[in-house]
Amino acid sequence: MVRSRGKTRLFPFFLRFFLAPCRRLCYTGISKKSEMEVIALIERLKFGMYNSYLIRGEKRSVLVDTGGGKEKESIFEQVRHKSVGLIVLTHGHIDHVGGTAFLAQRLCVPIAVHKNDYDLLSDNTLRQLFADTFPGKVIKAASEQMFRSKKMPAFEPDLFLEDGQTLEDYGVDAKVLTLPGHTKGSIGLLVDDAIVV
Repeated sequence: MVRSRGKTRLFPFFLRFFLAPCRRLCYTGISKKSEMEVIALIERLKFGMYNSYLIRGEKRSVLVDTGGGKEKESIFEQVRHKSVGLIVLTHGHIDHVGGTAFLAQRLCVPIAVHKNDYDLLSDNTLRQLFADTFPGKVIKAASEQMFRSKKMPAFEPDLFLEDGQTLEDYGVDAKVLTLPGHTKGSIGLLVDDAIVV
């Protein structure tokens, strides 16, 4: 945790070390918008090596990522009664978007992604992967094999996300953070001005 100007900022590593081992995280904090206490429930949906997250607001929820595709029915069963208003894709690789077409159709919700990853939604092999270390080269080879062997179900995003954009219209207090690096259009969500998903 790093403090800056009296405010607590939690970086993405918080998610890996503290949120990842938990099935659910309930965060309580003070909202910048008012002095009222707010609660955001972030539910981790774990399926083998794939993760999706459900950010639940008071009345509606946002589904973050849809896994590699095999788990789409399980994700649907877990979120179908949780008032999902939007699917957000953190980047365009198949292990994050494989169930999107199915889930958007079944849940009747729009799909949001950063415009810089639009081309990856139809073909993950369009951009070259890079690695310097031996473990990185192993992961690179496995990823490239997965990209070539898995057919991405076709879908079109309904919304292109931009840095600073809020998701209040979809029922959650979250703001988009652009995090280019893994892909050109990688994003994260800052929830209740404290937690990055």
